[in-house]
Amino acid sequence: DSCVNLYQYCGDNYVGMGDKSYLELSLYPNPTTSIVNVKSTLPTVSSVYNMAGQIIIDSSLSDKLDLSDYPPGVYTIQVKVGERIHCERIIKQ
Repeated sequence: DSCVNLYQYCGDNYVGMGDKSYLELSLYPNPTTSIVNVKSTLPTVSSVYNMAGQIIIDSSLSDKLDLSDYPPGVYTIQVKVGERIHCERIIKQ
């Protein structure tokens, strides 16, 4: 049994695609009406994309993403934590 460092999994410690715990990251609330909180013990850089793939918020260092100026719908938030990137869909009501 060898551990593959590139993917950082080893036996029972495998981190699946839906698991954000390895990033120490939380995005909430989802769904939201305006503000999405980005919580992490590590520094983050966040970007928000609409469903057409257009970037609407670029490289935000803030822990709050304000979607109040955008119409209801589904948005993708891309968060960079260290060298890792996590994408999550957020519903704005």
